[in-house]
Amino acid sequence: MTGWPPDPDNSIRRDLPPPTKNDLAERDYFIARLDDLVGAARDSAKNWRAGLMGFVSLVTTGIVIQGHQTVAPLDTSWKATVSSLVTLGMVVILLGLWFSFNAEIASQSMNLSLGEIRENYVSLRAYEVAQAVQISRRTHRSMLIAAFRFLLLLAGILLTWWVT
Repeated sequence: MTGWPPDPDNSIRRDLPPPTKNDLAERDYFIARLDDLVGAARDSAKNWRAGLMGFVSLVTTGIVIQGHQTVAPLDTSWKATVSSLVTLGMVVILLGLWFSFNAEIASQSMNLSLGEIRENYVSLRAYEVAQAVQISRRTHRSMLIAAFRFLLLLAGILLTWWVT
């Protein structure tokens, strides 16, 4: 048999009944959920980036305003330890921001032609779902990095409380 879709080994069963109304309704519902998934992944990446930017601004402002006064009474070795934790935390949060920007940019870019999308993903819908999964993974990675950064910041704050 020739035609579309290709079936070189004649493996498609011809004796299956046609889809029921329930089957078609479930397919339509599934397609609508896929559309929601793509939009939710994009919105999540955008919201996470905005929240992370606000957190970075708040922490940086706090460090600039209170940082010197907080570590001034500490011994030099403790100052170095606290400064290292805070600096490492800032580097880690910048890495998290990079991942969140990367996720948001990926949600807005479409750098493949329709032919390339069909060749690699079979359909535009499959490409969008793959893109949503990729955006979700990048956003999740950014969240894990932010959690690690929060632990570093917390360790620096606790050190200033215990050492003084």
